Amino acid sequence: MSGRKMSSGHSTQYRVRVDEVVALLLDKQSLLEGRKSSTLLKLIMERFSVSKRMAESYLQSALSEVESFNKSKLVDAFGKAMRDREFLFRKAKEKKDLRLALEIVKDRDRIAGLYVENYRINDVTTHEFNDVSFEKLMELLKDE
Repeated sequence: MSGRKMSSGHSTQYRVRVDEVVALLLDKQSLLEGRKSSTLLKLIMERFSVSKRMAESYLQSALSEVESFNKSKLVDAFGKAMRDREFLFRKAKEKKDLRLALEIVKDRDRIAGLYVENYRINDVTTHEFNDVSFEKLMELLKDE
């Protein structure tokens, strides 16, 4: 899929992917500490099914954006991310796409640091809950 060219010379697809990498870096700030570029590159390569060279390009652009943020820009970026998710959530509800609505809520909560993918109880790792019934999803949406 080739995106429309933007004024910066990059396609829309490129900018969207860089934005996703920025969100990843903001969500998992520990990846910014030290030299974890191989982990980052692997995540990016897997996420977008791209070559190492393309992943490096996305990462470099994302790092440049993250480095240029000051505290108020981070607050603005977080607010924009939350507004974007709210918009998407409302659209999913209008379409009655409950699975998409749930994914959007999970994404929003992940960005906010509220979503726990793995946790430990008595030294046993438990994974996220994917077995939410259709009825429970309907109840949740009615409450909104």
